[in-house]
Amino acid sequence: MGERFYPDRFLKQVMPKSFYTQGLVSKNFSLQKGAISAMNRARLATGRPIDKTVYDVLLQYKAKYKDLIAAEDFGKAQAFEAAVGGENLLRQRIEQAVVFDKIQDLKAKHKGEFYRWMPSSAENPDPQHGLLYGKIFRVGEGDKEGNMPGERYGCQCGIEWLGEEEVLMYSSQEKAFLGHISQNITIKTDALYENAIKHNFQNNNLTVNFGKLPSKTVRKIEKQTGESLKGFVFKMDGESVFHALSGHGEYKEIESGQVVIDKKRLRLIPHIVWKFDRVSLENKKNGMRRLKFQKKIGHHFTEIVTIGKKKKHLLFKTFYGKQ
Repeated sequence: MGERFYPDRFLKQVMPKSFYTQGLVSKNFSLQKGAISAMNRARLATGRPIDKTVYDVLLQYKAKYKDLIAAEDFGKAQAFEAAVGGENLLRQRIEQAVVFDKIQDLKAKHKGEFYRWMPSSAENPDPQHGLLYGKIFRVGEGDKEGNMPGERYGCQCGIEWLGEEEVLMYSSQEKAFLGHISQNITIKTDALYENAIKHNFQNNNLTVNFGKLPSKTVRKIEKQTGESLKGFVFKMDGESVFHALSGHGEYKEIESGQVVIDKKRLRLIPHIVWKFDRVSLENKKNGMRRLKFQKKIGHHFTEIVTIGKKKKHLLFKTFYGKQ
């Protein structure tokens, strides 16, 4: 479980009790000591001044008071009470400013990371935000307006910050398998990864040869598909690696039950071809012949390669996994 942030719990920590039990606005529409104390404590907690937000509210109160007096609908005492309205607006604005500023600090602290949207503590949660509970987002992303929990006015949804291991969710079997991958495979797949990230589809012509298929693998493929691949080599190129990363490397894959493909998991690709559980032959309408390799290593991984008969190679096309 990652570190969590809930707006209501944070406010209890930083706001003094007097903020909720004493008046905040004086008769001349300035702040009482309790409100000033609350602002100071909030500033220490967030490192940001919230004066502008608060004084904007005070100006609204003052303008409403003047309108009521001018209309002769109320006496001064009644107009003041009506304008301030129990001070709820001011409390809400101060609370929202404090939470919003804290979220900005957390966004800077966790830049480039990911978080899980946690349920709201509000009595009447936003049903639209309710649809986001449990979903994983990149920091800086969130609801349809791009708000993270706590950023939109009145939102009391929580945040769970996720470390890499929590997001990628490596199984124990997968960790063990990765731990035995040779340095030669690691160097080659890591080079493809760096190339794909650097070039995308532009001038991305790096191709790596992983050598001939082991005879045991050749016999197993022929038994399950009827394809004779004696003397074939296995190759990967930067363009296909980029496709695998861009199509299955985003963390949204988790929401569809997919496993995130990252630098470490690319190292599994040659081994899945050599030591697969099952393989099947696919004949595409355009004449392309493909092999679909499947292997369970904690997660269920599927790898697609094309058969190049003339060049006697299997060329990697894409790779994905299921939880």
